[in-house]
Amino acid sequence: ATRIYYGLFVAESKFRSETEKATKLIKAKDRAGLMAFITKLDVEEKNIQRVILKARTFSQNIAAGEAGQLAPAPSAATTYKINPEFIGKAFKEWIMPLTKEVEVEYLLTRLESEPGGQKVLPVPPTLKPPPSSEEPQAKRSRKD
Repeated sequence: ATRIYYGLFVAESKFRSETEKATKLIKAKDRAGLMAFITKLDVEEKNIQRVILKARTFSQNIAAGEAGQLAPAPSAATTYKINPEFIGKAFKEWIMPLTKEVEVEYLLTRLESEPGGQKVLPVPPTLKPPPSSEEPQAKRSRKD
């Protein structure tokens, strides 16, 4: 869910990098054109390889190491709790397409939200700064 949510920020970044081209596609409601616009095959392939590497790293069955050893040495006998290639395939066939679908939907509404066609992404609320040390304790509120 988080990766898909971040897709909104990626779509906004792509929109801002090529505003004129994106605006034409959005006004034409060209879903296929927008999908092609947001698709960067080289970046996608790097992301898939990164996911497979993470799956290999974090799904290893770790055997007991020697005394003082921080991590077992990699070997051909390394086994995994789940197949890292399967994780990469699921990422490629399910998560990435869903993320891109959300990006296209976002872009299709990109010009509708404000007069003049400028949409601002919702920014997570920032935390209030802590009360200054000069402020007396009695004035501090539990609601902060």
